[in-house]
Amino acid sequence: MTRDYVKMARAGHALVENAGNLPVVKLAILSDNSTQQLARILKAELHRAGYYPDIYEGEIDSIATEVFDEESPLHECKPEYVWLNLCAQAYRERFFHTPPEGKESLPAEYAEEISRLIDALAGGGYHVIVNSLAPPLERMFGNYSPRTLHSLLASVTEANRLLLEKVKRTARCHLNDVAYLAALAGLEHWTDERLWAHSKYMCAADQFPRITESVAAIVRVTRGRLIKCVVLDLDNTLWGGVIGDDGVNGIELGGMGTGEAFERFQRYLLQLKHRGILLAVCSKNNDETARLPFRCHSSMVLKESDIAVFVANWNAKSANIEHISSVLKLGIDSFLFVDDSPFERNEVRQALPALHVPEMPEDAADFPAFLEAGGYFETGTFSEEDRKRAGMYQEEARRTTLQAAAKDIHEYLASLEMRIACRPFDAQHLGRIAQLLQRSNQFNLRTQRFSEGQCQDFMADPQRYPCFYIKLRDKVGDYGLISIVCTERVGDRLEILEYVMSCRVLSRGVEQYTMTHLVNYCLAHGLSTLRGEYIATEKNRMVSKFYEKFGFKQIDGTEARSVWELAAADFAAPRVFIQPEDNPPAPTP
Repeated sequence: MTRDYVKMARAGHALVENAGNLPVVKLAILSDNSTQQLARILKAELHRAGYYPDIYEGEIDSIATEVFDEESPLHECKPEYVWLNLCAQAYRERFFHTPPEGKESLPAEYAEEISRLIDALAGGGYHVIVNSLAPPLERMFGNYSPRTLHSLLASVTEANRLLLEKVKRTARCHLNDVAYLAALAGLEHWTDERLWAHSKYMCAADQFPRITESVAAIVRVTRGRLIKCVVLDLDNTLWGGVIGDDGVNGIELGGMGTGEAFERFQRYLLQLKHRGILLAVCSKNNDETARLPFRCHSSMVLKESDIAVFVANWNAKSANIEHISSVLKLGIDSFLFVDDSPFERNEVRQALPALHVPEMPEDAADFPAFLEAGGYFETGTFSEEDRKRAGMYQEEARRTTLQAAAKDIHEYLASLEMRIACRPFDAQHLGRIAQLLQRSNQFNLRTQRFSEGQCQDFMADPQRYPCFYIKLRDKVGDYGLISIVCTERVGDRLEILEYVMSCRVLSRGVEQYTMTHLVNYCLAHGLSTLRGEYIATEKNRMVSKFYEKFGFKQIDGTEARSVWELAAADFAAPRVFIQPEDNPPAPTP
């Protein structure tokens, strides 16, 4: 690891007050191994990520007591996250004490015990982070070990498989893949049996930051902070050489050696695109020259159709990245900039401090491993809409062309022939619903980050919690699921618990249609008032006047946190150019 674990432990120990007024992360560590140094390093890691850590450490080997005793310190401190910090050494001790006739059933018994802990915690509203187990050095059967559960290696492997299945089935549950981290470090470097014997730490001390960085990454993405777009330089980044000087046939791409490394990096980027991360180009070059390899080189893996925004000119790269950000309607802090030039990296880093700008290695063969080690592409979800995302942004470019040809905004909106579906939560869309709630930062009125499990709870009681997802399509293409409204019926009013919308559909009339839908719901169900709250963050200033725009009156609060009300009978439905798909808003009685 490049980070000094001793310095990080000292930095974590020194964090005694939230001097920067950072968002607080409350996390509890329940463990079958020692955590004192891990907790300190985790504090430093969370602070580096922009949070103030409030961490509770349970006593070693007290996991079940903490979880199942409703009056335990765990439940008193009410954390947002509970980290089940499990280790292979504790499993090994249990394996050694299990008689031969019980070894084949041990992985299932262990996984069932952990599953009960996960169910209790996730059912209590906590985000659960659970470790996989590092592969042990001991095999007992040599190369035959993977074939029998009487070997410790096979037993740990099977326990990990069963734990992963549990994590996949459980909302609010996240895997901290310690098995991968150990493999990345190498088992001989990962394991420190003397440290285990003397202090009960799961691995060598210099590996602690790997573990805590992984936990912090999970926290970061569940708080909506993740990379959504990779902005790419071209020369000596996607291929070797300079296209303007060397020509299409002179650049290094494909074949053996350096060219193979660049081709492999492009294949890596293409897989990122397939999982929903946008790719953009920002090159100091003539546009036609920059596009030549995409059009003419036989070893070019990435095509122009894979690039959401292509910018090649001689302007400062920071200005071009700001342009890309405005086109994609994504915040700069969700961009990663990959460029081989230290000069360009420094220019962009100074001009756009929120942008992620890694110090790339010199050899292209090291690019994928370097980016993976940085944890830039952590995510908590993957949906069908992620897979389609690049195509959706290309469709948006075609809409921009239509807008330029229209006489005015009304003609443009009418020409799109938009169709909307506003429907109650259902199981089919829960993953995407939770994803949008987790990821939306700008059009987000309260930033509550409801999890998939919480959305399931809403769905189970639709009379109390009328919650809707919204899909939009037009003649150009399908936007997919682009907005979520969570509400609660309280007496004779409807309270908006959360309202988020993708910025891709701003100024289309979706918010006007949605507000009309909510008012009509109130009128159809005998509710007189619609109430909403705005909680200000660094990123959602664009909706600070949202309620005022629709005629709500502020009844309480400040600029940072305000409460608004609207009498349903006084609402005047705004004009929109959207027609219902197949379920119109609840009719006015």
